[in-house]
Amino acid sequence: MNEISLPALVEVPTTGNLTNFISERASLEPHRITMSRPLGDGWQPVTASEVEQEIRAVAKGLVASGINVGDRVAIMARTRYEWTILDVAIWYARGVVVPVY
Repeated sequence: MNEISLPALVEVPTTGNLTNFISERASLEPHRITMSRPLGDGWQPVTASEVEQEIRAVAKGLVASGINVGDRVAIMARTRYEWTILDVAIWYARGVVVPVY
């Protein structure tokens, strides 16, 4: 078997996690439109700050309902805005997302 090794194209951070992207964007560019959600026949823009506020509120609800560090939380839903919020909120609550398809 031949083995090939190439240097990494980017430096991999040694700290932080995916939730940093949400909080950093909300901190650096709070009014930037980062998502859209369906509203009637169109789409409603959602700013980085609004996304983070929603995620934090859901995460607080998960913690209040008894989710602990490392607990697995299943999501059974179609791909949609709320799925994304819940997915990231589980990370914020330090749970592990288990998708159900």
